[in-house]
Amino acid sequence: DLARWAFELYDEMAGLGLKPNNYILSSLLAACAREGRGLPRAKRSVQEFVEQGGRPNNATWTSLISLCAACREPDEALLIAREHCERPLDPYIRSAICSAIASTGRADLAPHASRWQSEAAAA
Repeated sequence: DLARWAFELYDEMAGLGLKPNNYILSSLLAACAREGRGLPRAKRSVQEFVEQGGRPNNATWTSLISLCAACREPDEALLIAREHCERPLDPYIRSAICSAIASTGRADLAPHASRWQSEAAAA
């Protein structure tokens, strides 16, 4: 189970006093997304990273939003983008949001993606 292994490695790293960075965090999130598991723990890992002074970059946010898509949690993906991502949204983040919406067929959420696409075009 890749997600469990990734979290074990992440915890072992922390136990050795090593601090995560955006590369490590993005890799952890990507491992979870491959299995579509681990969203609650992944969100806590990102929050801990921020509390330790880390600044998630676009790759980290894209990875977390992609994990939301894999876990079929489009509302969570939109919330993360709304609360944490700079405007206009990075194209990779917009793509991950579209994947999250498409993963569930939630047409009611499509206007959010369209609005953010328009913001990017106007920038």
